[in-house]
Amino acid sequence: MSPAPRYAVPDVSALGPVPTTATEIDAYAARLARVGQAMALAEHAYAAAVAERGDLVALLDGFVAKATALGVAQHPDVAESEQRAREVLARRPTPMSVARQLVTTYHSWLDQASTAVPTQETA
Repeated sequence: MSPAPRYAVPDVSALGPVPTTATEIDAYAARLARVGQAMALAEHAYAAAVAERGDLVALLDGFVAKATALGVAQHPDVAESEQRAREVLARRPTPMSVARQLVTTYHSWLDQASTAVPTQETA
């Protein structure tokens, strides 16, 4: 993902050796809990970024299904817009701001093409 979340993975070795006294164990456990919280935060941020990319692919797929149902999926502007969006979504790392915009652009072309096609009711 680009931009990728910027969370460092904590260095567990920085906790030092496992203590042997009750007082040291309590302090060690508190530090270990903070490491666990930091790991959970990093995991959540990276999972959300990956999920957003998947959501954009699913949204584009839904728009393509609609375009196909409306008979405009092969319209040159619609088809080219889909191709560009898929190319960017396939990049690693995926430039998310560009991918979002290209999926929105596809939706705009879909709306444009579908309003230009006469329906049975208006033909």
